[in-house]
Amino acid sequence: GGGMSGEEEEEEGKLAEVLDQLKQQRQLYQMDHVGKEVWEALLKDVGETKPKATAQTDKQELEELEASINEVLESKEYQMTTRLRSAEAELDKVQSKLEEGGMGSMSTEEYEEMISKVGQLQVEREELLQQGVKAGAEPAARIDGQVLVEALRGMKQSAAEQRMCVEEETFAQRLSASQFALFRAPNDGDCLFYSAFVSKLALDTLKRCRTALGHPGMSLPELEGRVRAFSNQELASGAIDMRLQAMDTMRANPEKYLPGIREALALAFQGAADVTSQKLRHEATQTLLPGRALLGEEATTEELMALLESQPDDELVRVYTAVMGNPGIFGEKNEVLALSTVLGRKLHLYYFHGERVDGKGVFLPAESFTPSGKCGGREVNILHSVSGRHFSPLVRRDWLKKEPKVQEPLEFNGFLPPGTAGAGLSLKTITEESGTTHLQICEVHKGSGAAAQHVLKNDVLRAIDGASLSGKTMYEVQELLLGPVGSVVRLELERPKKGKYNCNVTRLPNQQSTAKGLLKGVTKGVKGAFSLSSA
Repeated sequence: GGGMSGEEEEEEGKLAEVLDQLKQQRQLYQMDHVGKEVWEALLKDVGETKPKATAQTDKQELEELEASINEVLESKEYQMTTRLRSAEAELDKVQSKLEEGGMGSMSTEEYEEMISKVGQLQVEREELLQQGVKAGAEPAARIDGQVLVEALRGMKQSAAEQRMCVEEETFAQRLSASQFALFRAPNDGDCLFYSAFVSKLALDTLKRCRTALGHPGMSLPELEGRVRAFSNQELASGAIDMRLQAMDTMRANPEKYLPGIREALALAFQGAADVTSQKLRHEATQTLLPGRALLGEEATTEELMALLESQPDDELVRVYTAVMGNPGIFGEKNEVLALSTVLGRKLHLYYFHGERVDGKGVFLPAESFTPSGKCGGREVNILHSVSGRHFSPLVRRDWLKKEPKVQEPLEFNGFLPPGTAGAGLSLKTITEESGTTHLQICEVHKGSGAAAQHVLKNDVLRAIDGASLSGKTMYEVQELLLGPVGSVVRLELERPKKGKYNCNVTRLPNQQSTAKGLLKGVTKGVKGAFSLSSA
């Protein structure tokens, strides 16, 4: 007989055990919907066991087992299961990286790519689950792809804002180094009016500089220092005052602002979600639809839109200015127009980031902001930083020049206090070719104290009571010359060919009772004069 030896029987028994284990694993794997790697490992084990089989029945069983595993791997159900598991694994990786902080330094482009990827994985997983694929995590343990997308969007926004802040800082440095001084405004609804007030301070300071006698001009740091010397409370009060002046301007000339006001009201009445629009709807309901207001009901869009046709223009202006006159309410298009009137200088806005498709301002890349101070062909006065959500006024460096091309006239015309008199002189400003500016006497009034001391026309006034006139404005000179009737003022003068001389002039009363004058500037070819007399 050809019976098996004990050793052969032992090997046959071991092979039977291995075959049983492989069959059990195959059943368990199919029940548990294991992944591709597990199935491939089982297939490898079967392939390594086949050469050890000697009995025909064992060989046949292993071949059948191998065929059934391949059938699983090629089945549609298995393919869908694999896709589901892969999607969940990728979502898990993204969540792990977020939790570990591994995505905090990506660029906005990388965030956008990751957001798109997570969104696609989320959609794929939901589609597979709807098709009845049972594999994957339990519902309670599934990662919410939408939550990941929102987290990534937040990080992308932070990265974008950080990048914009860096770009803006670089841009601001370039502006400050070339053509402009950049003043940051607070990040609130008053930022535009704050900016307008800072511009007013700067222009007033420069105007004072230009009317000063012998003033060497003003550097950009000097101007910045003077503006920044104002306290936060003073700047905030100035912003409120600018807002109120803008509203008064709208009410005084409604025809000019009505188109913009109608546009803003229509946007608000149609349901815009911003705070300003909400307040405009509330104000219109309270004042123009009292029936709705008494019932505590919100007016419908149709009712509000009908107000634009039924209400007088002054009522629409009143509703608008009643809301926009409150601190903290953000304004833009109409307010810029009104502030241009208040300041006497047309304001233009430049948007550093973000697209403006509503015509409310200029948007071009930073490179389009020319050294001459124009963007999109227009002179820019205020920079709108979308990254910081605030306005920053720009003060042009060429405003600092001592001899501007255009000099705005300054007037003073007031009655002198009783018992007050001057020296009896009319003065004008003269600027030499060298740039030196001084006061020259253009008239000596008859019967005045100056006439009694033989002061002559064309004499140059250098000092009053020992105080040099260099750097003084006309108003300060006026204050020095005025005094009580009968008092004496010491004048230091200079006469061509004679040189410097001093004289004591008695302030005498005469027929004139006002101090009137017009100062047109200190530039060459532009002269101003004023006369001082007694009451």
